[in-house]
Amino acid sequence: MVTSAGTRNVISQDDLCWRVESEDAIPRPVLDETLNSLEQKAKLVRREWRREVYYYEIASEFLVPWIRRQARQRSIEEAERKSAEEAARSYSQELEIAGQIQRRVMNVTVPDVSFAKINAVSRACKDIGGDFFDLVYTQNGLSLIVADVSGKGISAVVVASMLQGMVSSQLARDSALPELIAAVNDFLYNRVGGDLCHPSHLPSAGKQCRALGAPLFAV
Repeated sequence: MVTSAGTRNVISQDDLCWRVESEDAIPRPVLDETLNSLEQKAKLVRREWRREVYYYEIASEFLVPWIRRQARQRSIEEAERKSAEEAARSYSQELEIAGQIQRRVMNVTVPDVSFAKINAVSRACKDIGGDFFDLVYTQNGLSLIVADVSGKGISAVVVASMLQGMVSSQLARDSALPELIAAVNDFLYNRVGGDLCHPSHLPSAGKQCRALGAPLFAV
């Protein structure tokens, strides 16, 4: 009953009810009762019978500013809702892509060895996560890597991917365990660094990297 310019407007009952039903999902019986109360009891709207159609208009001028404020607030809320939905969809898509990348990068090929039978599987409790395992077989033997990076989001996946790549490459070079631990922790401490890493004495490595809130050791 108020135009976009903020002036009073005459509107048919069917158009008015259709707009309110579509925008606010108010059932027609409830809307009819409300309109009747506004007309008969509150006297805030007027209803006229024209050409076999009921028309409504605002009877009280002071309602116009209030309706305009409500319309602006609704417009703001609708814009915020759409923005939140778009952000949620975008984040969900990013998680799905990150999950696909993680599954490809961290896909483990179980080696066929004569001295052991290996069966292993890893499933993240969410789309992505910081837990992983790997198997590296060299002439010096078979190495099993099990790791848990604190967190379940993209940041945990990034650290876990770096960790898996570094540990696997060090083992493929047949690096000694102390050398491997030192190289991994030095890299994470110096590159990830910042507030996430705190130095601490370790007999084998000399540093401890606190990655995403949890101590990270290569063993």
